[in-house]
Amino acid sequence: GSTTEFDYGVPGLQKFIDEGWVVCGTDYQGLGTKGRHQYTVGRTNALDAVNIIHAARELPVGAGTHFGTIGWSQGGAAAAAVAELTDADYNGLKVVGSVPMSPGVPVSYVRVPGGLGGALASGDVPPDGHLFMILSGLQAAFPQELSLSDFYTEVGIRVHDSGWNTQPVHHLSDALARSNQHYGPVMQIDKSKLPALMKAITESSASLIKARCPIFVTIDSQHGGSVVPVAAQTQYISDAQALGSEVTSKEYPNDDHFSLPASSIDDARAWLD
Repeated sequence: GSTTEFDYGVPGLQKFIDEGWVVCGTDYQGLGTKGRHQYTVGRTNALDAVNIIHAARELPVGAGTHFGTIGWSQGGAAAAAVAELTDADYNGLKVVGSVPMSPGVPVSYVRVPGGLGGALASGDVPPDGHLFMILSGLQAAFPQELSLSDFYTEVGIRVHDSGWNTQPVHHLSDALARSNQHYGPVMQIDKSKLPALMKAITESSASLIKARCPIFVTIDSQHGGSVVPVAAQTQYISDAQALGSEVTSKEYPNDDHFSLPASSIDDARAWLD
């Protein structure tokens, strides 16, 4: 009966509250404020998550200094990045564990077959809205190194400027596909900028350094992953483990990307406890 593609809010919220958690729902910079949202830029999103904890500690709600983090999709990438911040970034906080749910870590996503990289190869391929917004977020985070015209055509820039802050990403995907069909390619990569683009993707992703806490990844493995391919999720796990991070995971074979949070939230809460 829902009128949206997924439920809003925090899954399992009441159980967290009943068990004594103070729960913060991160508001990423660029959502409702000036400036473009840095979609999937790990460090930016991770600092947003930490900053809201400091804000909660200024309220009379009993928030302590130890915290765990849970995120889904983009939030999964953010949760993974939270685990790689510095002591100065935490500023007196202590992260005890991180639960990325179906994490959309850009560098893992782009590298695997069937990931977001298809539209990078040819302007004839209409891009997935996630890729389109990843590129937008990267350009916002690295304005000196990248410009929108490095990967968007004039048609793509028009779609971006009219929809980036108003259209849900799956609606944006539809708009991109139709614009690609009726007005011409929305993407055309300047290959000379690929090194700068890949550098930005790498610097924006988790699995840069050893995580500061244990990590528990929940994987939606129905049909090989419906939005974030399972291969991209396991690529992040392998990369993090190669850096010495303590990473465990669990697959949910009967769940797609959108049902995963509700199915895995009890496991996530028990693991954080």
